[in-house]
Amino acid sequence: MALSNEVGRVVYAISGDNSQFEGDVKQTQSIAESAAGKIAGAIGVAFAAAVAAGAAALGKLAKTGIEYNAQMEQYSTAFTTLMSGNAEAANGLIDSIRDLAASTPLAMDSLAAGAQTLMGYGMAGDQVIPTLQMLGDVAMGDADKLNALTLAYSQVLASGKLMGQDALQMINA
Repeated sequence: MALSNEVGRVVYAISGDNSQFEGDVKQTQSIAESAAGKIAGAIGVAFAAAVAAGAAALGKLAKTGIEYNAQMEQYSTAFTTLMSGNAEAANGLIDSIRDLAASTPLAMDSLAAGAQTLMGYGMAGDQVIPTLQMLGDVAMGDADKLNALTLAYSQVLASGKLMGQDALQMINA
């Protein structure tokens, strides 16, 4: 710091050393740049992880869609065969089974298997949905019970009479 003095007039000059201040500013700038780089890196890692998770979810969704379509094609083929080649009636039955599955706790695959069993034992296509509804009510939404009841009911249907063994199957279902 320098000080000057004149006679008759007072003049003061004040000066200071700001080199320490400039160093602190440069150090702060360096810390900020380093932090910004780390934040950008973390954001990049998070973004990459989000993209990877999204791609995995999309892949799983595509796989699920493909599996669903394959299953619907299998149902269509099976019911068309059971309905003597009538694809339109088979697709109508599949739609009805899908609607029943949506309105009950039973899944589409359980109901479709039950319908195939009933039709395999000779039940007409127009009787399948009401019968599945009845058996599903008795099974109280349990897929295993529905399967057992459907088999026993189909056996009774095929024989035309209720045998003791069939009654026991229904009781134990």
